[in-house]
Amino acid sequence: MTFRKRLVLTCAATVALGVAAAPMATAKGSGDAKGKKSGFSRTLSTEVLAPFGIAVDGNTVYVADGATNTVSKLVKGTLTPIASGLSAPNSEVAGVDVADDGSIAYTTSTTDESGFVHIASKLVITKAGQADVVADLMVHEQQTNPDGGVQYGLQPGTDCAAGRAWLDIMTGGFGSYTGIQDTHPYAVASLGNGSWAVADAGANAILKVSPTGQVSTIAVLPVQTQTITPGLLASVSVDQEGNPAPVPDDVNCLLGKTYGFEPVPTDVEVGPKGMLSVSTLPGGPEDPSGGARGSVYLVNPATGSSSRLATGFAAATNIGVAGDGTTYVAELFGGKISKVTRNGAVSTFTEVGTPLSVEVRGGFVYAATAGIFGPGGGSVVQYRR
Repeated sequence: MTFRKRLVLTCAATVALGVAAAPMATAKGSGDAKGKKSGFSRTLSTEVLAPFGIAVDGNTVYVADGATNTVSKLVKGTLTPIASGLSAPNSEVAGVDVADDGSIAYTTSTTDESGFVHIASKLVITKAGQADVVADLMVHEQQTNPDGGVQYGLQPGTDCAAGRAWLDIMTGGFGSYTGIQDTHPYAVASLGNGSWAVADAGANAILKVSPTGQVSTIAVLPVQTQTITPGLLASVSVDQEGNPAPVPDDVNCLLGKTYGFEPVPTDVEVGPKGMLSVSTLPGGPEDPSGGARGSVYLVNPATGSSSRLATGFAAATNIGVAGDGTTYVAELFGGKISKVTRNGAVSTFTEVGTPLSVEVRGGFVYAATAGIFGPGGGSVVQYRR
């Protein structure tokens, strides 16, 4: 497993397939010391498994469940599927949103038998009484490859020839490279007027889909730089059987060098004044070898420029943005929902096991947790802000 793929697959495959241990999904009620301001919490469902995305419209919560590959609406504790035909082998539903006119959009992707290579990538826009509009994101990636000119990995000219060669072998050719063709749509947000923004974790970009399904690029997210540490080298040092192996002495000249990870956007939301808020993982280890390095960016949809609002999140898999610009971040590996002010100050909103997605509507925060790791299902919980 390479530097590039490690966190994308950890986020999706670990949760959906249960390849690593994690706490069973639980939610701490707001009556404890950390939740007094929020007033209360209420569990709306315990029947979800891998709710990669949620959306809220009035009293209805829409859930994109990557484990069951269904898009459902949750009303009064009952989940009712609203999208069918999503059961193709190696397929995944991840993002969902609802527009003011009642249109619903959701993302789908399909891999080959290896589970690593995406062979299909789409955004489906559906509305009662109308034919679905299907945007082919794979075609856009093949034709434009938005980050194709972006340099990742070690920068050209970095010394330590032995280290460069070793790292290239250990990462399967990702010691130093430019953006490859890859697309993994992970979240969607309504832009109004029938258009949608898509966070594509494979393309490292935010895309725009028109009402007729035309695809364009809004922004490519910044390279996530990291100083190479002993722990980072150890995280990719394995033998032929995939077991941990000592780092060769002649590789230590890489220590202190800079490695550029891919940003891997996991969610996009429309905030105040039309600015987009985007969460990133990024595309490298977020265990102790690399540290908690997930971030939230603000993106100007008119120019594609971006600025980092906050960082230090342990697998920022999803965000929700309130009308006043306050951002709530689901930290899958952090076991909590964090709160970020418009000035970038970070605090804990509530602790909750394996949070995958979060949404804000009015005075409430909705959090959905994974249920793969315990005997029960995941949950959708409503909190007062």
